[in-house]
Amino acid sequence: DFFGTDKFPTAKLVFKTIGAKSTDVYTVTADLTIKGITKPVTFDIAVAGNTATTAFKVDRTKYDIKYNSGNFFENLGDKTINDDFELTVSVKF
Repeated sequence: DFFGTDKFPTAKLVFKTIGAKSTDVYTVTADLTIKGITKPVTFDIAVAGNTATTAFKVDRTKYDIKYNSGNFFENLGDKTINDDFELTVSVKF
């Protein structure tokens, strides 16, 4: 229910630009699509051998996931759900 997977079974991360930051670390600008909504994201990615890995925070409310968000609803108390979640990505090439 949270991500509407019946209607939106997949999310998509499309790399747009990649720039060297330091040895084996790159800064990536990408488009992240969740629930049919695309927003730009920027993160660092580390490369080791044939694998690139990263983890970065995503604000779910930017993708119309407002359920129990303290930014949209009052008096939720301990029912409030954090707006940020961590997305972990591993790419083999």
